[in-house]
Amino acid sequence: MNGYGIISDNLAALDEKQSGLCEKRLAHITEFAGLMKEAYADSEELFFRSDAFADIYAEFSSTRSAALTNESTPAYNRPALETFSQAQSLFERVYLCEKLDIMLAGSDPMFYFPKDPEEGENVISYLRNYYADAAYLCFSDQLEDAAVTYNDEFSGVCEDVYYNRARLCILPIENSRDGVLTRFRSLISKFDLKTVMTCDIPMSDGDGSTCFALLKKNVELLPCSDKTAQFFLRFSLPLSGPERGLTTTSVTDILEAASWFGLDLHRIDSVPDAYADGGFSCDIVLEIGNGNLSGFLCFLHLEAPRFTPSGIYYHIYRP
Repeated sequence: MNGYGIISDNLAALDEKQSGLCEKRLAHITEFAGLMKEAYADSEELFFRSDAFADIYAEFSSTRSAALTNESTPAYNRPALETFSQAQSLFERVYLCEKLDIMLAGSDPMFYFPKDPEEGENVISYLRNYYADAAYLCFSDQLEDAAVTYNDEFSGVCEDVYYNRARLCILPIENSRDGVLTRFRSLISKFDLKTVMTCDIPMSDGDGSTCFALLKKNVELLPCSDKTAQFFLRFSLPLSGPERGLTTTSVTDILEAASWFGLDLHRIDSVPDAYADGGFSCDIVLEIGNGNLSGFLCFLHLEAPRFTPSGIYYHIYRP
């Protein structure tokens, strides 16, 4: 047997040992999640909003991140082992959040958002024109009891929702010619509106399309009968400012965790942070598909508590 074969056999033997150790590690993490659940079983506070819960999570995370290195680790191996340890720590936190989500949230993504107190007719406000009319027809097909009210200004459309004169509103948010329509993004941010559905409306000359958003006060997952619709999560992460708990998590780690939860990056943009003078946020859109959205939301709340949800929604293309 040549040297390559011997090394391959040795690595295979280590793989077998590591497999058994990984199973034990996952079992212990599941037990840890169970203990965290028991500790907060009688608490009226949502677990992801509890500072004490966040402290336990942060302690778990910090001890795991240093698990593969110690004082006897040779200096030439330390950088590689630290990198490997960071990757292992991220996976263990992902796995812990997956278990916490099952135990405490019942794998329900809407558990992580305030309940919508609104009831009654789905009144939609928008500034009327040919393309907005087409967007309204697209959205109203997916809603029960849809009704319309018109406004002469885009800011007035947002105010209709903000002051409860309408439950939803429609705004253009981007087009294939100009990209993101900053003016309307600013309105959405100003009134803290959440996207509940989007659709592409083709331009009349056949050259490109405009994307319209259906917006409301709270995050809500609306059903969609269009089997070709794409399913998205949109949120923003501040790139500067004070944080709470374990907040050294990088955007790269967040995206890596999203991948482990089965969510795919659709787009990412750097945008001015409305809450930080001169600061910026990452606006991230993930395609959910069949991924574990609820588990990822648990991870986001514990890893990046200052994230801002912008919506969970279906995107429809209307030919």
